[in-house]
Amino acid sequence: MARMAVRNICLVEDDPAIFESLTMLLERHRMRVTRYETAEAFLAQARPDDFDCLLLDHQLPAMTGLELLENLRARHIDVPAIVMTGSPDGMLARRAARAGSVVFLHKPMKFKELLAAIDTAALPH
Repeated sequence: MARMAVRNICLVEDDPAIFESLTMLLERHRMRVTRYETAEAFLAQARPDDFDCLLLDHQLPAMTGLELLENLRARHIDVPAIVMTGSPDGMLARRAARAGSVVFLHKPMKFKELLAAIDTAALPH
């Protein structure tokens, strides 16, 4: 039986508790998680193509997760992305879809829902 490759996940999340819990759960499912606390830190330090999927919290200080995604798309960086928010709204979901978010998740989400979203996002495009 073939082993599933480790997926490299980038989590842009400013809440340490959410980061810790998501990291622990994702690592149990053979995922390597790299965290950035802000969109600006991600832009300054990350190499987006090193990741199989971006998990972007929408509610970040200064630049939002959706603004980060729009910034990446404007630079023709097409790494798969999932936008997560605790404040769901239809207009935000449509904007995320236009920016190329593979999935738009509402917090709190079920872990199986997150895993399914990552599976969908990380498929070869």
